[in-house]
Amino acid sequence: HFLFGPSATSSQAGEAAFARTYAKKEGRDPSITQEGFVAELTAVLGWAQPDTAAFNKAKSVTNPVLIIGGQEDFFIPAINMLRLSQAMRNSRLLLLQDAGHAAMNQYPVLFLQETVAFLKN
Repeated sequence: HFLFGPSATSSQAGEAAFARTYAKKEGRDPSITQEGFVAELTAVLGWAQPDTAAFNKAKSVTNPVLIIGGQEDFFIPAINMLRLSQAMRNSRLLLLQDAGHAAMNQYPVLFLQETVAFLKN
């Protein structure tokens, strides 16, 4: 599955993430409509156009930045996250092994711990 890493352990973590999501019955957002899906897809495809100047623009960011991603991310390759973190002087990169695009769902406790620690600093 492209949201998680290739190993059996990663697949199990992915299944657990989906189980947590579907187990929640109250306080959930409403399901996305077809109109909403098309709007989201259009926005993502419009945003995801190559921008050769993007990494140069990132060099001007001085605020602290936390970049968390999966080593096996299909949509945002790890090399791009590495390049982004190198361009931003005040960034911290956490690449989660055997994780894909949904790394925060695969490792929710670690994601929360790292995010809270980053925000406290």
